[in-house]
Amino acid sequence: MERNPQIMISKLSLIVLSSILVALLFFTYQRNRYWTDDMALWTDVINKSSQKARGYGNLAKKFRSTKQYDTALKYVNVMILLEPDNATAYCIMLEPTTVAALIGRGNIYSAQGKQDQAISDFTYASTLSPDLDFVYFNRGNAYFAKESYKIAIQDYSKAIILNPYYHDAYENRGNAFHKLGQLDMATADYRRADELK
Repeated sequence: MERNPQIMISKLSLIVLSSILVALLFFTYQRNRYWTDDMALWTDVINKSSQKARGYGNLAKKFRSTKQYDTALKYVNVMILLEPDNATAYCIMLEPTTVAALIGRGNIYSAQGKQDQAISDFTYASTLSPDLDFVYFNRGNAYFAKESYKIAIQDYSKAIILNPYYHDAYENRGNAFHKLGQLDMATADYRRADELK
């Protein structure tokens, strides 16, 4: 009995394609283990692309959200080392860049009560991106925490100049005026903050 070569090729092709499909399904299943957990995913990204800042930024974000500030700082510092000249203006929660890393690290320092280090990072970020209202707002918060209310008012005022609709900046500046006993100024800021709600 003679075998048809085209049928043999078709069967062989089907076997090869089926084998490839099974292999792809296996590797997809294996890879999906990393997509079920943020920590595993970004750790895997760092393992495979250790010279790219994005993985470090996302791990820093994850650790920051769970208040593991020392670990978050470790990853933010690596981000800054990897992208020292990148001044794209985004917060660390949005896009890992040097300015964002500085802001993120400053926020972590502030949460740890390390206001001088936070102020240093916010100040440097403001030199890289002077038009970011939230840099001045965050630095104002650090000065407020240090009870340097006059300087905090200056930073809140700068944030308001950059963004006249910045509700939180009006509210926090009102708090600083209140701490200084300037109740008329505080009341004016509280009213403006209420208008912006």
